[in-house]
Amino acid sequence: MRHLFRIGLLAAGLGLSVLFSEAMAQQSDFAPQVSPGGRWLVYYSYRNGASPDLFLIDVETGDERALTETADVWEIEPHWSWDGRYILFGAGAGMPDIRPAFLELERGRPAGPVRRFDSAPAGMRRVTAVEPGQSVLYVQEYGFPIRQRFSIYRPGDGATPWLDAMPEGEFAVPFLSPDGSFLIAVRELDGQTDIVRVDHSTGAVLALTDTLEAEAYLAWSAGGRWLTWSQADASGARQIFGLELDEGGHPVADARLLTRGEAGQVHFFSSVSDDNAWLYHDASTPQGFELRRRRFGDPDGPYETLTRRVPAGD
Repeated sequence: MRHLFRIGLLAAGLGLSVLFSEAMAQQSDFAPQVSPGGRWLVYYSYRNGASPDLFLIDVETGDERALTETADVWEIEPHWSWDGRYILFGAGAGMPDIRPAFLELERGRPAGPVRRFDSAPAGMRRVTAVEPGQSVLYVQEYGFPIRQRFSIYRPGDGATPWLDAMPEGEFAVPFLSPDGSFLIAVRELDGQTDIVRVDHSTGAVLALTDTLEAEAYLAWSAGGRWLTWSQADASGARQIFGLELDEGGHPVADARLLTRGEAGQVHFFSSVSDDNAWLYHDASTPQGFELRRRRFGDPDGPYETLTRRVPAGD
């Protein structure tokens, strides 16, 4: 009997599950995030079994290594701190148990053990670093009926609101700007999901997108210039789109299509190198998900497959 794996993915704060065979799961890699400077690519993979681990690719040499090897802990959805020293990711015994965790890297190798915020509220997934290794920004749910606020969580101190008054809508996937003056997040309001900028001093919200299709799997490039996300197209596929920002987090031009995959193909996560030369993204294939790299701004151009896509030990 073939074993099946239900792979948990997170879309704009909403749960999404994909059912794979064991063979497909062990060849599936997700969420490539390129480091500031462009040397390292971190991602998570199911290649070692049902519990995903973090892996790292040296982009210059192509060498891969496991950063975590924990059969009883999930490590998912990594992204870098702005200074490139830390990887922030979700860790837990399963999707409902996910909490923030940090891993400090030095020359592509762990500089210490994983630091997990096990005292944080359960279900904290997509968060952003405020002080790497010390505190995170997240969307806090509280009260009854359930309400939301942006909060900073520090172990031992609990949660502190980031804003005095929360804007209208339901928010997810907050990314704090390098100087802390604003954040970028996904907001659902009046049945429409868009990407917004929220000012810290005033609470003012600026809509960065305005589409009927829901934006999901938001990422912010290491150089701070590009937002990228996944969005459904008319064929039922999911493509990667991008929006260029200025230093203050305001759009420079209209959003752009960055991939043009095959009909029905899915691209979830993406990232852009800080020199704006490369787009990294995952892509569905009949054998599972793989990681790809292509020249940024050329959705129809050739791509390079980066991951070896075989189970460990083969």
